[in-house]
Amino acid sequence: MPPFRQKSNPQRWAVHGGLVAPEWRGFWRGVAVATPLWEGGGIFPHDVSPNKVTGDLDGSTPPTWEPGPHGQSLHFAGSGDSRVDWSDSGVLDDLTGSLSTLVIWKRDSGGGFRMLVTKRSATNNNSLELDFNADTPTFRWLFYGGGAERVISSSTVPAVGTYNITVATRVLGGAMVLYNNGVEVAAGSFTQTPSNPSVNLNLGVFNNINNEFVGEIALFCLWKRALTSGEALAVSRDPFGMFRMWRPLSASVISAVAAARRIFITGG
Repeated sequence: MPPFRQKSNPQRWAVHGGLVAPEWRGFWRGVAVATPLWEGGGIFPHDVSPNKVTGDLDGSTPPTWEPGPHGQSLHFAGSGDSRVDWSDSGVLDDLTGSLSTLVIWKRDSGGGFRMLVTKRSATNNNSLELDFNADTPTFRWLFYGGGAERVISSSTVPAVGTYNITVATRVLGGAMVLYNNGVEVAAGSFTQTPSNPSVNLNLGVFNNINNEFVGEIALFCLWKRALTSGEALAVSRDPFGMFRMWRPLSASVISAVAAARRIFITGG
């Protein structure tokens, strides 16, 4: 059983920076999308970040809800354009700067080149991409800039049927690092600026509808900043630390704290 498994949705918690372990205090700074995928139904995954970005389950065979490591998750069929899609507008229209992603995922079948997270056009022009090729094998974090793909990769692809907590970070004009299950698996550095294709951010596929993911995604977050190495390692070891605070508070206290600090989340 994975260490992050929970049998039910976390309760509603108030986040007070002075009470939270240091690695979680800055979690909401720079967050663009945070989707715990607790709903278990519907077509609009709930974003608990302050941005409330609306995504939807898309494709002729959209992802389906199923039990996951923390209550619910989405299953991607690997066919029928199965994906989560966020409109290319507002907070997600430009992902060319420093950023980080967090994905909890499990692949269901063996071979091939598969996409986890992309903002990529049909001409391979992308501002971010997290993918793997089980045949090569390679597990990659990359962007397109300066006329070529800028890639860091691991020669080890996670096994079929295992849950993975993957964190990928990028400093604009600097370091890129890929972590999996609390271990740094690839790193590099690039001076180029990522391109900015006018396409949507996707989970499970990219915008010319190819290389579709087969498996389960249980949580997705994206920050428009690079997590520190301490933050990234903490998140990749315990991805729900930022959602579990020290004590549940009453609804009236939550409302007061939320009004004062504008920082609270709802689980479920």
